[in-house]
Amino acid sequence: ISTRHDEQNIYVEFQDTGIGISDQHLERIFDPFFTTKAVKSNKDSEGPAGSGLGLHVCSQLMKHYGAKISVKSKPGAGSTFTLTVPK
Repeated sequence: ISTRHDEQNIYVEFQDTGIGISDQHLERIFDPFFTTKAVKSNKDSEGPAGSGLGLHVCSQLMKHYGAKISVKSKPGAGSTFTLTVPK
């Protein structure tokens, strides 16, 4: 996590060294109900599950403050999410 600012904005960057996000998924990650994780059909299902609402809700909440979330990612090299908040 890193922060910086300029005359107009505050930037908070969240960077990881994970598997990254493919281009085909990158353009949709803020869409409601979009997920690459399996959806659990019952409580006995194994593995991760996702509703596809997490990033969508975050981006909608930030709009209320005039802020935005953006992402840069490279498959195999991780991702950087940037929260831009107006001063």
